[in-house]
Amino acid sequence: MTNTNVTVSVNISQFPTDVLITELYNRIGDWMHDPEPQYDAFLETHNNRERLETLQTSLRKLIP
Repeated sequence: MTNTNVTVSVNISQFPTDVLITELYNRIGDWMHDPEPQYDAFLETHNNRERLETLQTSLRKLIP
């Protein structure tokens, strides 16, 4: 079996807002709570845990 890479260009407007909110919620949660979080340059430079926890709590209220 041969691996093939496929590149697709998309625009952020193609994603529903609830999907974007859920992704942001998950990224913050991963960065704060996972023992081996995925690197995120923005969260590394804005690492005020209290603010991020507040933001994550607020985002959770919006997820359907």
